Amino acid sequence: MWSYWKLITRMAVTLGNCGVALFAVPEDGTSQLCARHGCRAERAQRGLVRCPRGHVTHADVNAAMNILKRGASALGLTAELPARIKVLGFTPTPERVIERKRGRKPDSPALKAG
Repeated sequence: MWSYWKLITRMAVTLGNCGVALFAVPEDGTSQLCARHGCRAERAQRGLVRCPRGHVTHADVNAAMNILKRGASALGLTAELPARIKVLGFTPTPERVIERKRGRKPDSPALKAG
């Protein structure tokens, strides 16, 4: 298992060899700030944040969009946020990572009822 700084150092060297710069973006407060409006968001339930303007977003997606905006701003750019985001689930196994499929299970009571 690599430590955080060993991973960052390795990434910086590898990207530097390809002519790509790597810089750190502070993550503090990114999940508490609404990425769309910039206002303070509240934790709605585990994994979700609620904006006072009415929408609910996955907390990790919200934080990632805030980090994107901070990074772009540090480069003097603006980041356009996507209008919709599909959050996928994955299950790691020793051999590979498997995408979790959403939808009804064959033994679902809803399917049995017709």
